[in-house]
Amino acid sequence: MTAAEYKATREHLGTQAEVASRLGVARSTVADRERGDMLITTEAELALFALAQAGRKKPRAKKGKKKNR
Repeated sequence: MTAAEYKATREHLGTQAEVASRLGVARSTVADRERGDMLITTEAELALFALAQAGRKKPRAKKGKKKNR
């Protein structure tokens, strides 16, 4: 898996921080893999694919002000 493929897959799953938390790694590890600064091991690739198969677990919070009711 290339760094670009890793990044594209991660972007479908959420932010670097969200994916890192779900993988049990630091956000900087995800960033390093996406830049090609860290080898993407078979284990790391399979872990990302497992998340992709499971889908997004938590939708991103919407930005903006809360409505008063």
